[in-house]
Amino acid sequence: TKIIVSEDKIKSIPGTSIAEVLEYVLGLNIKRHGASDVLANISTFGGTGEQTLILLDGLKISNQQSLHHDLDLPINIDDIKQIEISRNAAARQYGSGAVSGVVNIITKNGDERNSYLATEFGDYSLLNGNLMVNIPIGKSFHNLSFTTLSSSGYKTNTDFLKNTFYYKYSLQDGKTSTNFSFGYLTRGNGITNHLENVYENQYEKNSTKFFNSKIHWDFSRIKLESNTHWYDHRDELAYNKEIGGWENYSNTEIGVNFNANAKSKLGNRKTGFTYNRETNSNTTVKEITRDHFTLTYQDDISWNKWDINLGISGNYYDDFGWYAAPGYQLAYNINDNANIYHKYDNGFRLPSFYEMYADDYIYTGDANLNGESINSYEFGMQLYGSAMTMTLSQFYKNNQNTIDWYPTSSGITKWKAVNIADVLTSGHSMRLELYPEIIKRLGFVDRIEVGYAYLDINHNGKKDEYKNLSHYLKHQVIFGTKYNLPFGISRSWYVRYEQPITYDNRTIIDTQIHYSIWRIETTLNINNVFNVEYEDVEDITLPGRWIKFSLRYNL
Repeated sequence: TKIIVSEDKIKSIPGTSIAEVLEYVLGLNIKRHGASDVLANISTFGGTGEQTLILLDGLKISNQQSLHHDLDLPINIDDIKQIEISRNAAARQYGSGAVSGVVNIITKNGDERNSYLATEFGDYSLLNGNLMVNIPIGKSFHNLSFTTLSSSGYKTNTDFLKNTFYYKYSLQDGKTSTNFSFGYLTRGNGITNHLENVYENQYEKNSTKFFNSKIHWDFSRIKLESNTHWYDHRDELAYNKEIGGWENYSNTEIGVNFNANAKSKLGNRKTGFTYNRETNSNTTVKEITRDHFTLTYQDDISWNKWDINLGISGNYYDDFGWYAAPGYQLAYNINDNANIYHKYDNGFRLPSFYEMYADDYIYTGDANLNGESINSYEFGMQLYGSAMTMTLSQFYKNNQNTIDWYPTSSGITKWKAVNIADVLTSGHSMRLELYPEIIKRLGFVDRIEVGYAYLDINHNGKKDEYKNLSHYLKHQVIFGTKYNLPFGISRSWYVRYEQPITYDNRTIIDTQIHYSIWRIETTLNINNVFNVEYEDVEDITLPGRWIKFSLRYNL
């Protein structure tokens, strides 16, 4: 039931950031506070941003230090092979954080990359420079990519500058494969929000660094994997960048992971062990650590027409104790092109450091917050074949002690963290992809995609408004198509209709024209073609029409 966003689709979406790509995934609501991926977070089927776990090649990269840096990922858009989205709880695989969904970004291996030099420019003084180098040495590949992206902003205090460096080493030697990756991102951006009349020159600087080392051994009937990782995020905030007085936030995590995948008579059996240490600090609270141990067990069974997946994780946190997370999925294959399925998963999430200890001009944390948990149920049908894939699903989620924020009134509106005892989320979705190239008269069309999602949230919170639960998409429609024109030109259109529960309905249309000749590729992207004015977050108007042109030379 995963949604897979392929490399081809990523390339056809008119955007230069992961946030802009994910806006066209059914069930996701990307809440942006500016242009591109500035201060962006992800809501999955109405969940809070903290309830969606972000992974990079299976490595947890979700930020626990703030609410709006989910997509501060130190990779470039062209480093991505595909994005896998699970819109359900997955704590039996990943532990804390996988409550509403999981977004796993898979990067390319060395033999899947090309060297190139590219530039992009557009409205609002946008300038984007890209360099990717692929160096094969024997059985190994060394890949380096660098991007610098900047803009003066579409209105006051929406300027930004982002630099990203990514390196990946990969080696395949018989039954052993080794991958090592390192990423580094620096960003600076102005901030616009409901306090911009009070603080006229808000600014934020942040950096993200990580390394991930993975060794995989294939012994035919059993496969072993060892992983070591380190992640570091630093954030500095000034109410007025000309005056200074920067507030500081830091989040560091280091950990190891071991997995074994063994074949059984009926399928595969997976076991795993993970240890992580997370360390957080802010301007007033220093060096708060959290140690986390996890044991996981998964069984994949195929029997007659049944595919069964079941598993459980046991999780120990030194500050919150033990959590167990079971789950299963049952799929009955009606024939080679259709199945019906049912899945249940239990998820949980501990309060982040920011939710417990925030104390700035917008947010106030609560050190006494409880961890939240969820029971998630889904029923559906899948149809698949060479000409189409279709998924129909209905879901129900019961969340206890959901962590959200409510506004307080003390002159300037601030948000305070709180637990909400019971939250009930229900809805349904339909997603259809057509590949009409097999039809003779439609051979020029590569893909047509359409999807619809409906969502309803009820809760017993005592406040009139909450930051997340009071602001979600009631109805969502996604449409996308890519087709080929004469002379090697391709064209794509992406349309999203959204009906937020509290804002005006909006229809956003983006388009792309791509042309390739010899080693040169040119692309024209037009975002928000009809210049629609809209908001993802209250009092933050997002960009209108934005035209960008790029030129790429493949080395």
